Amino acid sequence: MNKKININEAVSRETVNRMAHDSHGKKWEDYETIKCPDGQIIDMLKLLDEQQRAKAALVHIIPWFGGIINKLRVIYTFHVDTQATDGYNLFVNPQFTYNLDLTGKVFVMAHEIMHCVLNHMRRGAKHDPKKSNIAADYEVNCWINDIGLIK
Repeated sequence: MNKKININEAVSRETVNRMAHDSHGKKWEDYETIKCPDGQIIDMLKLLDEQQRAKAALVHIIPWFGGIINKLRVIYTFHVDTQATDGYNLFVNPQFTYNLDLTGKVFVMAHEIMHCVLNHMRRGAKHDPKKSNIAADYEVNCWINDIGLIK
């Protein structure tokens, strides 16, 4: 199993590039199907299509998110449990994301974008990473609820 990365801490460009590729040097999104560490088979073509639909739905609801989401480099990786961002990259665990419905995919995408909007990576850098992430997640989820995006 791949080592999990703490995105709240500085991650080097080399580490990010390693996270973006499998042991054969290919990106997960270059495969039609992939086998997850627990053996589940993921249809990557379906996942990529669903991610595009979630992105389109989110930008339709909140148009200014388009400028942010289109600048983030999407990296499919098993090095994160769910999804995460460092402000430059959007790390997506294919298995976690594949198992979400469209509403879940939109929510998680909005959640990660809001971390960028609220500059949580910089603001939390001098604090305990775990506590900072909990506080940031609380702030983001309250914001998402307050605007009525998803309850």
